[in-house]
Amino acid sequence: MVVVRLSASLEAQVQATNTGASQATLTATMNVNANITAPSPITSFTATPIASMQTLTVPVGGATTFQAGPFPSSQNQSFTMPADLAAFNGPGALIFSLAATGSFTFTTSTGNADVTGMTTAGAGIEVTYWVPEPGSLSLLALGSIAILHRRRRR
Repeated sequence: MVVVRLSASLEAQVQATNTGASQATLTATMNVNANITAPSPITSFTATPIASMQTLTVPVGGATTFQAGPFPSSQNQSFTMPADLAAFNGPGALIFSLAATGSFTFTTSTGNADVTGMTTAGAGIEVTYWVPEPGSLSLLALGSIAILHRRRRR
């Protein structure tokens, strides 16, 4: 059996400074999405998108940070059929690709603010091969022989 675990972590951050002459209401909306494209027979994977809106009141000259995440998302896929397992045997490589998009929108009640933003997406791919140990296979074979021997006596 082969188990493939695809995971993603998504995070967004917006930093804003009120440069207006009065207190301001600052609103940030952050969006991040990640997609992992996988080779056959593995199914491609979309991480759970972030959509976070936060509103804060900021004094004159004050600064604030809007934060969303990190939000982890993962998906496991198991393969036991011989046709599917063939993709994991022999020489070669499994090629995965990651595409992440992020955006933010920002509004202020005063119209004056300095804003910077960052969105981050990361992905991990873990492939685990489950191979029965020789001792377990030996016990299974001995049990099968004992059952066959018992049937023959009857």
